[in-house]
Amino acid sequence: MKTLTINFDKAYPAFSPEYFTDSCKVEEPENADKEAFRELTLTGFDGYSFPHDLVANTVSFATQAQKKLIKSGNHCDVMRLNCDKVVLFELEGQKYMLFCELKSTFSTDEIVHAKDQIVGSLVKIRSLFHTLQGVKLDEYRPIGLIVSFQPTDEQINALSKNEDMKSVFAIRLNAERKYNMPEVKTNTYFHPLNVGTIDFYYLPVPERQKTYSVDINTIIH
Repeated sequence: MKTLTINFDKAYPAFSPEYFTDSCKVEEPENADKEAFRELTLTGFDGYSFPHDLVANTVSFATQAQKKLIKSGNHCDVMRLNCDKVVLFELEGQKYMLFCELKSTFSTDEIVHAKDQIVGSLVKIRSLFHTLQGVKLDEYRPIGLIVSFQPTDEQINALSKNEDMKSVFAIRLNAERKYNMPEVKTNTYFHPLNVGTIDFYYLPVPERQKTYSVDINTIIH
């Protein structure tokens, strides 16, 4: 991990990762003055945090390259999306590549959009890491963390009446707090992108708190 971050800093110094101890903040600057969720603090671990705008700066190439896909709804358009934070860390001997997206509203569209933002970010960031020497990406387990205000019973009941795949994903993620997407599924759905296996975790924020803190060890399992 240290080799990856050192070489990333040398190759892309404007987006140098920052080493943190004990806690890491994930922020949504656009929500600073809104009645929306704006800051998550993850505690209980050390690691490397990349700048908020890192993934956003990888979008322009995908946007230019996929102009013909904009009206098609092709699943490859996830490459034009970005998440709020990328973090590298290690727990109990396992290295993780975490992609986090903050949302306020729990809805099918918002949760599925967060999933797509994470997938697009994973593919693009992994491609950047591949440009560096001494990096073994198969050592890292990619995970996505979706955060939103805790849904109400009314919201869940409304979603449960739908049987489309998007609603099923949102409902299951809320109920189980984890959703595994194996390589055979992601590589089929997002073809021809190489996504691989990824686990999605969901964190509900109670009482519509605009800032929230949680131990990472209580989320990952």
